[in-house]
Amino acid sequence: MENATRIEAPFLGLGLDDLIIYAVPLPDNQIRLTDDGGTLNTETITPTKRTILVQQIQRYGLRLENDEIMVEASSDRFPEKSQQMIEGLILINIFVLQQ
Repeated sequence: MENATRIEAPFLGLGLDDLIIYAVPLPDNQIRLTDDGGTLNTETITPTKRTILVQQIQRYGLRLENDEIMVEASSDRFPEKSQQMIEGLILINIFVLQQ
């Protein structure tokens, strides 16, 4: 990802590697945090489970867009939003493993 900062969280993802998120600077002192589509394999998730998953990640303030999990925030809310992003990715990993 161009102009993005890669952040590796010390939690295992589905591939037994670190959870990875990217911080992308936006105009007006905003930041987008995204997994760049690396967390979710939507081919293995039924439409019903996808709906449940979207509802669950929305509790963390996240959204699913083109198989990419993301959130946008002002730079002063970066610590809070990055924590929510990591928690959401952990939730997704647990959700997928329970299928």
